[in-house]
Amino acid sequence: MTAGNTVGRSVDDQRTVTIPSGGSNSGSLTPGEYSQGTFQTPAALTGTTITVQFSNDDTNWTAAAAAISVSADSTYVIPADAFKAKYIRFVSNGTEAAARILTLFLKG
Repeated sequence: MTAGNTVGRSVDDQRTVTIPSGGSNSGSLTPGEYSQGTFQTPAALTGTTITVQFSNDDTNWTAAAAAISVSADSTYVIPADAFKAKYIRFVSNGTEAAARILTLFLKG
């Protein structure tokens, strides 16, 4: 998964999740009926990788794939396995120096 990979030009839904300042885990979101998507990183990041995790209870998390090497202001594919669960979150390998908002583009 590299920068520039997108699922297509049409977007059914756009959402955001935030990794708080001093944290590494984003809040969770429910993918609902969506089955694919991408996420865009903000203009600044402390971490160098993002792991997409999924859960059916919003407590016990499993990595959807290997950590994705990321850079600022780039777009990456969300692993398909993440959409099979009730919840998705994003985990940075670094403690973020400021709140980081990831923008998600989801498709059904």
